[in-house]
Amino acid sequence: MHPSSSGKKEPKKSKLVTPDVPHELIATQILVHLPVRSLLRFRCVCKSWHHTIDNDYFIQAHLRVRNLSLLVAPLIKNTNDDRGEEFIIAGLHRWDHKRNPGGAAAATLIHDMADYDHLPFPDKRNAHDLAHCDGLVLLPTDAKVIVLNPATRRVLTLPSSPHSVRPPRLPAHIRGHQAFGFGHDLRSSAYKVARFFYRCDKDGYHCTTGMEVFTLKTDKHWRETAVPPPYPVMAGRTATFFKGSLLWTAQASLLPNTQGFIRFNLEDESFSITPPPPTCGPGLDYAASSLAELRGELCLCVPGQRGADGSSLEMWMCADLGTNDEAPRWHRRYIIRFAPFCRWRYFRLISMLDEEPVFQAGSDHLVLYGIQNGDGVFNDMVSLKDTMYQNADNDSKHSHMLVEYIDVIPYVESLVPL
Repeated sequence: MHPSSSGKKEPKKSKLVTPDVPHELIATQILVHLPVRSLLRFRCVCKSWHHTIDNDYFIQAHLRVRNLSLLVAPLIKNTNDDRGEEFIIAGLHRWDHKRNPGGAAAATLIHDMADYDHLPFPDKRNAHDLAHCDGLVLLPTDAKVIVLNPATRRVLTLPSSPHSVRPPRLPAHIRGHQAFGFGHDLRSSAYKVARFFYRCDKDGYHCTTGMEVFTLKTDKHWRETAVPPPYPVMAGRTATFFKGSLLWTAQASLLPNTQGFIRFNLEDESFSITPPPPTCGPGLDYAASSLAELRGELCLCVPGQRGADGSSLEMWMCADLGTNDEAPRWHRRYIIRFAPFCRWRYFRLISMLDEEPVFQAGSDHLVLYGIQNGDGVFNDMVSLKDTMYQNADNDSKHSHMLVEYIDVIPYVESLVPL
């Protein structure tokens, strides 16, 4: 019998009502955890999402939850018909520290440099270290200075400066004529590029130092600081950004009585000296030491004593740079021990990945250490020349690039605009 023939009315089926998800919940719990590529597409969904994703507060919140990785920039030899032999950056690659099943490390291309023929290095020894701040990458050369965001593919070429031109003659003991730094002015929220430079007379007998600054989105040209740096800077070695200041390594060979690292405050653009740990003494080997920011602390790596059982590297940490009246409070946290056969003297600390300090040794090796009871325990060594360089878009692999030098910096993708 048909159900309707009983004379009883069937109950009406209730409609399933889906409650609206509050926009604030979508932004703080969903969108903020998505990669940049997805967010760039979702900006077109509606005006509300477009406004949210472009909001400064959302950009900073998204930046805080992104995972830190390493960015690798291989320098390869190139032959140009007009300029002859030179060196160029063969793209920016994200390095994966988890090895492939075959045992080889991999690095995936995230920003192609094929069209950047205006960024050559006539000599790899004159290459400048890259810098990273909040997802923005500084690519400085003697001829051009570029800031880019690999995640959004935005590129900004800074204007030229008369101080970027190498003096006709430099004293033989000066390797290069400039060094760069890149950081975030916490008061104005502006990003600034700073350039240290030498200027010499035509005979190269008398040299002075200077510093100039370019503020992104504000300045139209470089501005020279009111006072020069207190010490000459190691040319080519990029400054370390830490809590609103840039820290440069002094060219101690020119000033045997160097008292510390050169601090440049991005807020008021003033100089001061940040002393090393007192126990390091005046005999600190500045050229073999390195600075890095690690999870909100400044880390100074200094070479320890070399003995019959090998050498060591001490990692000193401080949470704040102090003031002009009070020096930073350093404490030694880790000691990294190297085998007697280790051939490198200078280990540049890059970052901390999965509780492992990562160092660059020489021009083409990464060294990973674990930490046990305050001591570093060797975990792995990776040859960046043997790394599998691959393109994620077409899965093409470039494992046989003739790499001459490799620069490595910490990196996190972001939506920070240029």
